[in-house]
Amino acid sequence: MATKKAPAVATGDIAQLEAELRSLTTKLESARLKQEKDLTAQVEKLANSAKKAAEKAKATQEKVAAVRAKKKTPAQQNQLKKARDAAAAAKTAAAEAKTAAANAKEELASIKAANKLAAKVAKVVAKEEAAIAKKLAAEEKKKAAAEAKKAAAAAKKTTAAKKKPGRPAKADAAKKKPGRPPKAASTEEPKKKPGRPKKTEEAKKPGRPAKSEAAKKKPGRPKKTETEAATTEAAPVKRGRGRPPKAETAKKKPGRPAKSEAAKKKPGRPKKVDAATPAATEAAPVKRGRGRPPKAK
Repeated sequence: MATKKAPAVATGDIAQLEAELRSLTTKLESARLKQEKDLTAQVEKLANSAKKAAEKAKATQEKVAAVRAKKKTPAQQNQLKKARDAAAAAKTAAAEAKTAAANAKEELASIKAANKLAAKVAKVVAKEEAAIAKKLAAEEKKKAAAEAKKAAAAAKKTTAAKKKPGRPAKADAAKKKPGRPPKAASTEEPKKKPGRPKKTEEAKKPGRPAKSEAAKKKPGRPKKTETEAATTEAAPVKRGRGRPPKAETAKKKPGRPAKSEAAKKKPGRPKKVDAATPAATEAAPVKRGRGRPPKAK
């Protein structure tokens, strides 16, 4: 592939271009030099102006000082000296006041610390005094309660024999709880509970020996003798486990004895008796349930 040929440049044109370049360079150099010269001249001018202004200000200041010095009389100078001395004294007094304020601040801090310590000590002392007062009050209260208890016991002891009028003491028959009459003594052998037949020889398991009459009874409470039954005839029947069987005569339904006439009556306030009866039952214990006799005076 053929390349494009560069156009031919004449030698005269190159020389012309070089001459133009040299002329432009010379112009730029001359312009730079001129600008630097102008700037230097301007700077020098400004410096001279500043120097002149400073000299003028200095001269003016000296003139003013001279005029002021000329105008001051000896009396004015004396007053000025006094004013300066007063200013120095005021400065010294201010320094002393500052020192005194610092000292006062330190003293105030020490006073505050002392007050704080005194308040703390007073608080501790007040706490101890309160504890001692509380202890003394508790002891006094305890002592007063003991004395009151003793007095109440003495009063109760002195008035134990007296009763309120209007309600007689209960009779011995009325003092018992109503419900179940005492068990009657029976000489015949007590019956076993109904509902369970007596074991026969055929009903026993094979291989086990027959139980004796003493072994058939449940272990627990021994059988009462006649003397024991006579002594405990008036005692209430116990309803717990291992109780003796009920007597034949006392049974209506199985499991509940027949009520006596005294037990059929509803419990409550007993019938009033003569005033001579309370003396017989005076030492009896006072019951606190329903239908109780009146308290002793």
